[in-house]
Amino acid sequence: FYARLHSQNPANWYVGGPARYDYDYPEETLQTWAAGLKRAADAGTEQAVVLFNNCVGVQAVENAKRLAELVRATVP
Repeated sequence: FYARLHSQNPANWYVGGPARYDYDYPEETLQTWAAGLKRAADAGTEQAVVLFNNCVGVQAVENAKRLAELVRATVP
């Protein structure tokens, strides 16, 4: 499984430069991704790679850490 997450702000999709990737994923969206990864694992997916490409500041790192926490909380 592979997912690449850029931004969910359509106003910035075609702006160019750093503004295009300036997005902080909200908790609800990260929870939805965690639930989806859990369903994928339950269905037999052995590996998942999620790449955050919202790389303005530290948003990608913070979002990845939070998603990892949510996934760990759902997987024994």
